[in-house]
Amino acid sequence: MSHMVIYRGVDGKPGYHQTDDIHDAVGFVEQMRNEDGVEQARIFRLEEVVFEYRPYYRVELSDSLAQPSLENSETATLQAGDASGEVVEAQEAEDEDEDKEGEKVGAAKRGLFGR
Repeated sequence: MSHMVIYRGVDGKPGYHQTDDIHDAVGFVEQMRNEDGVEQARIFRLEEVVFEYRPYYRVELSDSLAQPSLENSETATLQAGDASGEVVEAQEAEDEDEDKEGEKVGAAKRGLFGR
C-alpha cells in the first residue's frame, strides 16, 4: 500500500513525498528531521477509492412556478396545471402523428421518458 508524507519545510512551504510502504515513509520523515530540521510532518495511507460516473438529470421550474406565495397559491397551482397540460397535449399530438407505414413518428423523439 502506498503512503504519502506531507510536511512543511523550514521555509514554510508545503511538501509532499509518496512512498511504496510505511517503512520508507518513516525513513523519509526521520531523514528530514535529522538532516533538514523539519518538524512538521504527517504520514497518510493511500487507498484507491472506486467510483463510477452516472448521468444526472435535473428539472428546473421557472421562478413563477417554483415558489408560489401564499396570496397567489391558487393562481400558481393553476399555472402549474396548465404547464403540465401543455406537455401532455404536445405528447398526445406526437402520438397521433403516424407515417405512411402506420408507425408513430414521435416515438423516436421521446428518449429516456418515452412510453
